[in-house]
Amino acid sequence: MRRAGILAPSQIEEVGERDPRRWPWTPGAYVRAGVLAVLVATIGYVEPVVADAATEARFHDELGRRAYREGRFVEALEHFLQQHALAPSPTTLYNVAVAAEFGGHLDLAFHFFDEVLRVATDREHSRDAEARREALAPRLALLTIETEPPGATIVVDDEALGDFGQAPRTIAVPPGRHTVRLRRPDFEEMVVDVDACIGERSPVLATLVRLRGELLVRTAAPNAVITLFDRGATVATLVPGEPTSVPVGTYRVRVEAPGYRTLEQWALVAPHEREELELQPTHLARVRGRLLISTTDETAARVSVNGVIRGTTPVALLLPAGSHHVTLERDDHHPWSADLEIRPERTTRLSVTLTPRP
Repeated sequence: MRRAGILAPSQIEEVGERDPRRWPWTPGAYVRAGVLAVLVATIGYVEPVVADAATEARFHDELGRRAYREGRFVEALEHFLQQHALAPSPTTLYNVAVAAEFGGHLDLAFHFFDEVLRVATDREHSRDAEARREALAPRLALLTIETEPPGATIVVDDEALGDFGQAPRTIAVPPGRHTVRLRRPDFEEMVVDVDACIGERSPVLATLVRLRGELLVRTAAPNAVITLFDRGATVATLVPGEPTSVPVGTYRVRVEAPGYRTLEQWALVAPHEREELELQPTHLARVRGRLLISTTDETAARVSVNGVIRGTTPVALLLPAGSHHVTLERDDHHPWSADLEIRPERTTRLSVTLTPRP
């Protein structure tokens, strides 16, 4: 039974495996350079300007299917690659993989079946691609590549061939000795030499080391504590005026000092560079808040702040941020007093009930 847009299993069984011509092309080159550029470089194909990608894709699909039915698998592969470059989908990936398999380019087929599994949403399609990929494995030399953290770009041997995607990933390579380079932004490049053998999965495991830079924070606030945060977690406590080596990244820097308003700022630490910040928190004596005081019976009462008379209720006072002792007094009434915390640039409202003397 033929499924729309996909090479039918019946077609695959009919044509069998023939035409062992070499295909001068690698998965890495496909990932890095793109299909059209590789075809131009390898077989001299000159791609015209694509005015209608859908029409072009159908054209290559028809030619690819015709070549596939007639057993010209490398030619079919060329057309399916062209089609995938114009209209990429799980279907075009699958057709490329099947054509590569029957064309004798098993490493390429393994790579594209793996790509199918990464993007396919159809369960039956995925099961078939997985079965065909696993059937290829005993005939290939495979590298199973994992990194911590994941996401490192994989380059094998020749930079010009491009990359093989990102770890974790299993890739097919020619048997023999290989140099695997693992690259991730803000981390040191890891280089691993590994021997690959037909029928084996050679593990490549790497813990990436984060690049480092320096952070220097200056402040004039005495007894300041400078704390570095990364996504809410404390990374380091810095000494004012001294450079500190830290992993590269973006950090939140907090400066705290007695009698000063807490100050925070973002810092970007780049590889092998020094980021310098000048952070001067404002003294709390210069930061003020408002205090609004009234009595519940709306009669006047004397207001003292820290022992100094500041007016009669109702009154609005501008006070330095911090703790203040507030007292309200009225003749023939018990005085009222309390310690209040005035918040910087905030308004505190207070309504007091004074109790008459007996």
